[in-house]
Amino acid sequence: GPDAAGMASELLRVNPAGLVCAGPACKGTPSVRAQGDKKSHRHDPESCWHSQITVCAPPQFDGIVVVVTGGGGALGRAYASEFAKRGASVVVSDIGAALSGSGSNRSVADEVVQGLVAQGLKAVADHHNVVAEADKIIETALQKFGGVHVVINNAGNLRDLAFRNMKEEDFEAVLRVHLLGSFAVTKAAWRHFEKQRFGRVVMTTSAAGLYGAYGQVSP
Repeated sequence: GPDAAGMASELLRVNPAGLVCAGPACKGTPSVRAQGDKKSHRHDPESCWHSQITVCAPPQFDGIVVVVTGGGGALGRAYASEFAKRGASVVVSDIGAALSGSGSNRSVADEVVQGLVAQGLKAVADHHNVVAEADKIIETALQKFGGVHVVINNAGNLRDLAFRNMKEEDFEAVLRVHLLGSFAVTKAAWRHFEKQRFGRVVMTTSAAGLYGAYGQVSP
């Protein structure tokens, strides 16, 4: 990707005298060229690990079916878009609930899919609940694209409250979607992963979940 390309261009430089390596690990013949306060030396492919760097094109996912829960929101939309752009067939699963988890709106997933399809990409909307209808989410992938290879557990809700104000029902509401929802969707896909001897699961989290944050006691 771009970062790898940038790193490679920094480490391996070309000048009229030949390829020059600015890396400290290279034991090639010293050159007269200096870079900042570090002396550079002529690149020696046999002694420098920099020559092993490979600048790769972005990964492609042609033939891969990806299920993204919470695929209509900001991060889920980004997951769906990036996978679709790289050739994957994407199930955008989202009930379109409010941030608190209440209500539903089918257009949330539909609009993401419409945008992807308009670009000639492969995507389908799904409106099933991650806890109660996980099997139906995976069934959408099977029916529309013939399989499932990747599950991105991204669906979530928020009940931002300080611990003293957190009610049990609020805590359970978050735990139900984040934890049980991830379990249910992964479980529904698992037998297909086993049968094809391949599968990938991605769990979305946040700094608040990893390290904690004021007013965000729920996971």
